[in-house]
Amino acid sequence: TVTGNNEPIIGALVELIKNNIVIFSTRTDIFGQFFIDSVAQGSHTITVSTPNFQAKTQGVIIAPGITSAVSI
Repeated sequence: TVTGNNEPIIGALVELIKNNIVIFSTRTDIFGQFFIDSVAQGSHTITVSTPNFQAKTQGVIIAPGITSAVSI
C-alpha cells in the first residue's frame, strides 16, 4: 500500500528491482495498493515514485509460498 499524507496515492509507479535491474513495474490502484505475482525468492528492492512526492525505496525479502505485504 502506498500512502501520502495518510491518503492512498493513486497511480504511483512501483518498480521491483533485482541486481539494479527493473524486473517488474506496475501502478497503484484507487486504494494505493499494488500486486506483483510470481516473484523469485530472495532479496529485492521496491521503488515507488509519483509527482509531488519524494521517491521511496524499500528492501523486501521474498520467501517461497508466502505473500509479502509492503507499506510505503
